[in-house]
Amino acid sequence: MLVTRYMLYLVVLSGVSTLYGCKSVYVPNVINVPLLSRKNEVRASINANNLQGSFAATDHIGVIVNGQYQSDSASSESTSAQTGSGGLVETGVGYFAPITSSLHAEIYGGAGYGHVRHKNWETTNGVRRDYRYSVSGAKFFLQPSVGFISDWFDIALSTRLVALRPFGASSENYPEAQLRNDKLFALDERLWGFVEPAVTIRAGYKMVKVFLQYGGSFKLNDAAISRDEKFVNIGLTGNFDLRP
Repeated sequence: MLVTRYMLYLVVLSGVSTLYGCKSVYVPNVINVPLLSRKNEVRASINANNLQGSFAATDHIGVIVNGQYQSDSASSESTSAQTGSGGLVETGVGYFAPITSSLHAEIYGGAGYGHVRHKNWETTNGVRRDYRYSVSGAKFFLQPSVGFISDWFDIALSTRLVALRPFGASSENYPEAQLRNDKLFALDERLWGFVEPAVTIRAGYKMVKVFLQYGGSFKLNDAAISRDEKFVNIGLTGNFDLRP
């Protein structure tokens, strides 16, 4: 299919472009939208920064597991640079039910743990100054979805509600004025809330498809936090049946 060929090209492109994103504390991961339909069904998805799995424990109860990792680097010979890395692991459980043979609804809730670290430097009058920042966080989420599935094409609409509780923030040689300017100041003094609607499209045939997910992340707090306000993810997904 032409659509599938085009999306495969985007998978390769996304593997390059995601390595050059800005340094954020909160980067929304792929919303895991398995659209399971029966017991012992398994779905796995992968792209440049995310690895996900789901399993239907019964005809209506599903389990999801998600992992995310991003890293940016720079040459140590650069006079100034911003580098960083971060990871997230989370799991959840939920309920799914086919409305018709092609239209499915589901809702999942869960929790996870993440950690982010930044290492930056700048050179002034030949003197280099390094400054670092790191923070951990607990994430809680609830995500309802409804979607259409077929052998060739799937599409789903989702809304993820996120509660993020940072803790253990630490900085080194990072002036308070710069922390405020970079939207990193006192992040661990409050609970952060986000609403994240998204659309997921999958194209291929039966067991293996290419997926594209586009969404936005809307902050519910007035305070500032370094984050990505939109997310675009492209990758591969496989669907398998473990029934004997």
